[in-house]
Amino acid sequence: MTTDASGLKRGTMDASASIGALGDKINQTSSLSRGVWAAAVDGAGALAVGKMVAQASDLAEEIGAILGIR
Repeated sequence: MTTDASGLKRGTMDASASIGALGDKINQTSSLSRGVWAAAVDGAGALAVGKMVAQASDLAEEIGAILGIR
């Protein structure tokens, strides 16, 4: 009794290739997500620094007004 397993072998190879392609897509998406997250964190950091500078400037103006310095 013999069987032809060529179809099974071909199907297994096709499935393996599909799984590999899916893994590649997941890795690409993961890299993109990391890049977007890093940019968001950098932007938030820059925004926070900008707010601190504005607050320091406002504080300096308040102190100058209190001391009568113009």
